[in-house]
Amino acid sequence: MPDIYDFKKTEKEIMDYWEKHKIPHQITKFNKNAKKKFYLLDGPPYANGSPHAGHVMTIAFKDIWGKFRTMQGYDVWYQPGFDCHGLPIENKVEKLLGVKSKQDIVERIGEDKFIDECRKFSTQALNEWMDFYKQIGAWKGWLKPYLTYEDYYIESGWWTIKTLYEKGLMTEGKKPIHWCPKCESPLSGYEVTDSYKDVTDPSVYLKFSIAGAKREYLLVWTTTPWTLPSNVALLVHPDETYVKAKFGDEIYVLAEKLVKEVFEKKKIKDYKIIKKMKGTDIAGLKYIPLLDVPVQEENRKNPNAHKVYLYIHVLKKVVG
Repeated sequence: MPDIYDFKKTEKEIMDYWEKHKIPHQITKFNKNAKKKFYLLDGPPYANGSPHAGHVMTIAFKDIWGKFRTMQGYDVWYQPGFDCHGLPIENKVEKLLGVKSKQDIVERIGEDKFIDECRKFSTQALNEWMDFYKQIGAWKGWLKPYLTYEDYYIESGWWTIKTLYEKGLMTEGKKPIHWCPKCESPLSGYEVTDSYKDVTDPSVYLKFSIAGAKREYLLVWTTTPWTLPSNVALLVHPDETYVKAKFGDEIYVLAEKLVKEVFEKKKIKDYKIIKKMKGTDIAGLKYIPLLDVPVQEENRKNPNAHKVYLYIHVLKKVVG
């Protein structure tokens, strides 16, 4: 017994033994006619970057499940694969090629060349990943991986969609999506949430005329004034206290907690609180939209538009 454990020597001896006797090849040979089958397909990583320590844990955990089922007598489908699509790859290649816009790809670089560069970039660390699987003893390291840019994979995706449609499991509909003007493409939820960061953004105060009341306004704070052309509702918290504050010949409805801050910003001191009420008292109040645009003409036909609604939210110091 050696005084010092030489893990590199031991690893090589085991690897050589496995290769000589085709151990992984025998274990991973899948019999699709077997009575007991087990599938565990993990989300494919990108093969454009090197694996790191975090991958050791996730890959080992999933590989253990496959080996456990093999020991229980199941035929296990061990399948490696790599994600070769997506905006992250395109964005990286655009930086490498100095692309400033999508038109730049068409006019200066050429679509075929750009696609070819994306293919090369997406698999530049493929061999490194497969060697990594073998080093940690994951059986899928001895199998041919699928690549999502290959025709057979794309065709399988379309086949799946077609089958779902034929079985009545897909319906046509509409839903809002995130859109990137630079990428000229919709964004997935993951791509959006992964890009959040804290920023300082300008905000505005707006006054909406209360329908049927003279010189009475709902005072609203927002950081998204670009939504005003299609605005259909205003929200208040049911349990918060709101006030009617009179200044000059105008009356403003706003949250009691924000009265001092709002009026001090405009250096207004001679205002008077003439009434207090809960958010539930304001619910249902009708108001007049700020902008006279065609979309608002259409909205006016809806009896539920341009009304105050209740919303459960934490009232922070700048929200009212």
